[in-house]
Amino acid sequence: MAIQFNCPHCTSSVRVGDEAAGKIGRCPKCNQRLRIPQVAPPAAPPAHEPPAPAEPPAVPPVRPLPVGPSDDDGAIGAFPDLTAGPVTPTPDANDVPAASLPDGTPIIAGSETTSYARRLKQKRRSSGWMIPILLGSVLVMAAFVYWKMTQVTATGPLPCTVLPDEQTLQITLDVTEYGVPPETGRLVVDHLREQPARLVTDLMITEFSGNARGLQITLSPGVNGRLVQVPILKNQAVAEFYADNVERLNKPRQSELKTAVQQFCEVWANAAEAGMNPRELSDFRNRLAMTAMVRGLGYHVNGVVDRRRYPCVHEDTDSRLHFMLPQDAEKFEIIARPFEDRRPVLPEPFGFEVRIPAETPQTATDDTNEPDADAEETEEDAATDAAEAEQPDEPTMPADADPDEDGTSMKPGMNAMDAGGSE
Repeated sequence: MAIQFNCPHCTSSVRVGDEAAGKIGRCPKCNQRLRIPQVAPPAAPPAHEPPAPAEPPAVPPVRPLPVGPSDDDGAIGAFPDLTAGPVTPTPDANDVPAASLPDGTPIIAGSETTSYARRLKQKRRSSGWMIPILLGSVLVMAAFVYWKMTQVTATGPLPCTVLPDEQTLQITLDVTEYGVPPETGRLVVDHLREQPARLVTDLMITEFSGNARGLQITLSPGVNGRLVQVPILKNQAVAEFYADNVERLNKPRQSELKTAVQQFCEVWANAAEAGMNPRELSDFRNRLAMTAMVRGLGYHVNGVVDRRRYPCVHEDTDSRLHFMLPQDAEKFEIIARPFEDRRPVLPEPFGFEVRIPAETPQTATDDTNEPDADAEETEEDAATDAAEAEQPDEPTMPADADPDEDGTSMKPGMNAMDAGGSE
């Protein structure tokens, strides 16, 4: 009697002898291992009835049990050769009642089942991590976008006020506080009291003079100059940075100012009789006058109009920045000042857009026209000023040199305030 069944893997029809029931073999089509089903023997006919001619019993369809891969592939190869004689089934220690996976596929208990179940469990476990990882990535991305949108940077528009044309900026320096010998300082100050030195350009007028307190520096708009005021601390990022870095910003300014005061007094003392030529005076306007008028923040910024840089000419006690710009300028930018020997210390990015209003200039309300915020004029100073007012105008430093040839073209680390600014 033969056993006929369908392969559970490829569903092809397989026919073997009944002596192979319960054995493990391979499908001749897909070569997959499977266990041959067992079929119960047919019931014996009654004794009183004559034996009926033998007929091949009907083979009921039986679902075989598949067998997983095994390392012992050579123990049982293809289906047993039925022509070799009867095969006696041998008991198999791994024979257990058939079970099935959730998808209905029959399995055989044993080491193969354990391996398959372990792989299935690992697959489920690995797929379980995907959802938390995806959710975490989405949360991190959302947090980054929120941080970028709410971050306060030193950029954006700023308001601007145009100051009157008669507005002047003035400061007095005690040169002895900057390492100048008292005799040299007294000689320079006395000479400048008698004969102030002026440098005149279309953009700005710079004057070095002397009074009872020391070296006096005065800046005022030229025929083509306009003084504007910008409250840069309205930007939160700049205000916080400035509050935390006041000494760091002011230290290089103090160092440059000390060197400039000493060199100015030395050059002026040596040329007291002949005076200082415009080229030297222009250099000290940039290194001395501009540096003395600003504080830590103003020292580190420049204004830009049509790709030309203009230094900050004054920073008041409220850290409002002042720039001397051309009359026809409608807007300008405030950027970090480049230095030749060091990197900018301002936060990055740093850049502001300022639109100059077209309305009538307003009267300034700061201390820009005061020599010193905490200085009071003494009676001696008042008498001296009155005496000087009665005297005829003193000769001023010649300023007919070509502005483009006065040695003030813009270089990194040097501020230029000639008629055209600097590239």
